Amino acid sequence: MKIIRGIPGIKLGLTQPVVTIGNFDGVHLGHQEIFRQALECARTINGEMVVFTFHPHPLKILLPEKCPPLLNTFREKVELLRNIGIDIFVCLHFTRSFAEMSPSLFIKDVLIDKVGMKKMFVGYDFGFGKDRGGKIDAIQDAGGKYGFTVNVVPPLKIKDAVVSSTFIRNLIINGNVEEAEKYLGRHYCVRGRVVGGAKRGRELGFPTANINIFDKIIPVSGVYLAETEVDGVKYASLVNVGLRPTFGVNELAIESYILDFNRDIYGKFIKVHFCRRLRDELKFKSAAELKAKMDEDLEEARKYFNCKKMVMN
Repeated sequence: MKIIRGIPGIKLGLTQPVVTIGNFDGVHLGHQEIFRQALECARTINGEMVVFTFHPHPLKILLPEKCPPLLNTFREKVELLRNIGIDIFVCLHFTRSFAEMSPSLFIKDVLIDKVGMKKMFVGYDFGFGKDRGGKIDAIQDAGGKYGFTVNVVPPLKIKDAVVSSTFIRNLIINGNVEEAEKYLGRHYCVRGRVVGGAKRGRELGFPTANINIFDKIIPVSGVYLAETEVDGVKYASLVNVGLRPTFGVNELAIESYILDFNRDIYGKFIKVHFCRRLRDELKFKSAAELKAKMDEDLEEARKYFNCKKMVMN
């Protein structure tokens, strides 16, 4: 996948470019259906699939108080798109001046003159540009003028729910990570560097990897069954998200106890893939009471991951 940052400075010289545009936060199954159709079209006509997206999220610039926490970091989005098989990824730096560009000018100067767009695929609720003036009917009118076709992908529904970034965000915020997986097409994941902690878990027989996280959604406080990825390998884990009330701490932390794992991973970047919320984060009367509950959690984790392994085999 070729990555272009900013508006291309020269004409790209593509043969039959098939374009889609959006924020694509989460790269969920709804987005993936748009990509699937666009990619299939591009391969059929021996063309190239081109994805345009924006960074930072437009609301972070225009209405930062209304910008939701995101499902993906930019790096994660790039990785997901690369795995899908996109040919060209164009990341447009979103600024207030860029926001003033009219949709018609963007279509003419960028999509036609620089990219040479032949086909466009958009979601059913698509709109872009100043005051979201680039709605589907306006794009179709431009298609008639410049000779490209517009394919509108209908909403993807699962269990009568329309798959959307907002819907998935709400699931994760409420800790329903198992349900969110059905709409993302994968476990929800956070990534961060392992940092030193107070080592209370080690004293209880549960040494944890504490991670600093980036600007994205964190599931509600609680204990989760998860897979912690270290150097590309996933390990069964128990993960606590919360404030550690038993010890009077008032700072949000993500702590992963990796089952049957004793490597030193301080300083490494790891990923936590949330599988299921096990319980609320509780305040215990003593460390011994906390340890007894963690022993129960560990037993639940072993049952869950052993069953999962049997199903996979």
